[in-house]
Amino acid sequence: MLDLRGPRIANLSAQIMDLNKKIKPLEDAISDIKETSAENIRELQDSELLLKEADAKNFNSKLEQLQTQQSENTRLENTNKDLERQLQQIQVNADYLQQQLKEKDAALNQLQKDLEEQTRKNNKLQDDYDSMFNLL
Repeated sequence: MLDLRGPRIANLSAQIMDLNKKIKPLEDAISDIKETSAENIRELQDSELLLKEADAKNFNSKLEQLQTQQSENTRLENTNKDLERQLQQIQVNADYLQQQLKEKDAALNQLQKDLEEQTRKNNKLQDDYDSMFNLL
């Protein structure tokens, strides 16, 4: 039997040495990937934090706007109720004044009729007086 172990060992040794030469670049590449990955994770965490802060600010801004809008709506509703009460009071006052005007118009019409009647009576008396005076 031939001893083939010698060349085989030499061949395996050469392969091991070749593989050993490739290990260092692979380890360096893995180290670079780990470093890049860690940097990407830090950037992602920073971005996530900035996004959360922006979301919180946006939420607070929207909440503040909503509260301001609700306050303004409440103020406007109260103003509207006050104006409606004022309008109702003005309408009551206008109705009262309208009734007073009708009553005063009626009283004035009556006074005018009375004046006309009195004027007629005075004219008749004057005519009667003048007629009597002319007869004398």
